[in-house]
Amino acid sequence: MLCGGRQADPDINEQAIAEGKIDAAVIGRQAIAAPDYANCVVNGKPEEIRTCIGCNQGCIWGYFCTGRVGCAVNPEVGHEAEKIEKAQTLKKVVIVGGGIAGMEAARVARLSGHAVTLYEKSDVLGGNLIPAGAHDFKVEIGGLTDYYRTQMILLDVDVRLNSEATPDILKAADADVVILAAGSVPVMPRSIDGIDKAVSGVDALLGRKPVGDKVIIVGGGLVGCEIAYGYAKEGKDVTVVEALDQILSLGNVPGMNKAMLLDGFAYYGVKIMTGTKLKRVVDSGAVVALPDGTEQTLEADTVILSVGYRPVPSMKEQLADCAARVIEIGDGRQVGNVLTCVRDAYEAVKNL
Repeated sequence: MLCGGRQADPDINEQAIAEGKIDAAVIGRQAIAAPDYANCVVNGKPEEIRTCIGCNQGCIWGYFCTGRVGCAVNPEVGHEAEKIEKAQTLKKVVIVGGGIAGMEAARVARLSGHAVTLYEKSDVLGGNLIPAGAHDFKVEIGGLTDYYRTQMILLDVDVRLNSEATPDILKAADADVVILAAGSVPVMPRSIDGIDKAVSGVDALLGRKPVGDKVIIVGGGLVGCEIAYGYAKEGKDVTVVEALDQILSLGNVPGMNKAMLLDGFAYYGVKIMTGTKLKRVVDSGAVVALPDGTEQTLEADTVILSVGYRPVPSMKEQLADCAARVIEIGDGRQVGNVLTCVRDAYEAVKNL
């Protein structure tokens, strides 16, 4: 028997079954993310499998918290009666932003029969999924990104990379619906002295800025702790600085994810400083305020800030006189996560 979960490899499964090495394949959470998994394998189309990212947010943790099973990447789980239907009136839809919310909106709109043009100002689709999948323990996010990119091709979405959609372009597009999915960017507080010496978590993960061997991560939320864990695994000396009394205390972090990170911190020797605030960034590291009010300089080669995200400035007001209906979705409307962005896009578009 072959037991496949979030990392089930369809190519290996197909080969093993063909060679008669197993009698059955048992699939766990991946079957929630992609109920058509088996058909994709049998039909030789593994690229069409929606990848489970192992986040636990909708399935295990969702059940623990609400008594209902959901899925971060499959918005129809728990809402099976809300299948996408062909629209009675077909529309011209223009989407701004090629992150997960924008791509999910494009997918649903095309399945509904609408004509879709997607503008992405960078040279690649994916948005914040790209840095999120940079960790070696989160490679499944890269698989999800590839799934969406493939869907854009298979569904014949008119994707325009390296194209910034300005208000004038959108007003002239003759669209029936404009969907703003501009996403979010890391918060880098300008009020902190020396902030230009620090690196955002996104820039660090994308390799835009070098990261030394001794690292301070400012921000002990899920993103900051995942960054810390990843660098600790690489053998770096890592310290997490968190202003609150506990790390991983905001955002309803699934208990199993939290336990894994805390165990990893203990194993790799990550230092945790709670109740501690960043005062300024200096050439030698960071000056922090300790719980007793005194200041201490922490030496580091690199100071990485991971204190949250903020929405990209909205164009909605600039489109007030646009003939098209304007809808804002995803992190550009309210910063969330994969689950909230996917569900938000799905709900906004399936009944256009």
